[in-house]
Amino acid sequence: MSAENITIEDAINVLSLPRELPIQETITIEIDPRLKR
Repeated sequence: MSAENITIEDAINVLSLPRELPIQETITIEIDPRLKR
């Protein structure tokens, strides 16, 4: 899944999940690369 395939809506849906998922951090980094530092 590349950054181009991730929409803000998709990110919000995933980040809104009650479970802690590794993909949450991945999507956050894709949206805001500055968080990677």
